[in-house]
Amino acid sequence: MPKRIGENQPVARVCAACLGAAGVWPGVLLLMLSAANGAAQEAPKDTIIDLSYDNVDTRVRPCPCVPNAVTHDILRIVLSRGNVVSDSVVHTTADGRYARNSQSSNLLGTETGIGPQWRVLSSNKLERIADSPQNVRKWIITVNNNKECTLNIIDYLKPGFEEYTFVSTSLKQIAYYSKIQATNMSCAIH
Repeated sequence: MPKRIGENQPVARVCAACLGAAGVWPGVLLLMLSAANGAAQEAPKDTIIDLSYDNVDTRVRPCPCVPNAVTHDILRIVLSRGNVVSDSVVHTTADGRYARNSQSSNLLGTETGIGPQWRVLSSNKLERIADSPQNVRKWIITVNNNKECTLNIIDYLKPGFEEYTFVSTSLKQIAYYSKIQATNMSCAIH
């Protein structure tokens, strides 16, 4: 069995019986806490987190080169029993002319090498990591009180590289970018 990152992390005010009933790790159980008073309840089958953000980027190749192009992404995350994390993303260009979808499913905390990886950073933070050959993108979801959450997206280049690589929504192929920045980020838990 693969080692699960985040497996024995402490969570305030969560009893051992609640963890067994939920079938999830403490960091994920926190996402399922009651909004009324923070008391743990029996976990629902799935927890859904919806993320929305815009990407502002400058494509340098293949041409046509597009400075400050905007795409809108909607990322739906489903946390299921047994620490399964599924996600689906809809990417749409700002003018709505082009769209593409992607989906993945992984066990929380495992490193399969296929698709984005998920891990528990702390009792109230989850991280999604997309590791490309030239760059890395991280989505950090922080859960606050009352089942509210915030999203932070970090992009960085790997040593020796000067361009980011992502699948172009309009070209539907790998393209190279001199800059990329996530803006207008939002997060909601259902």
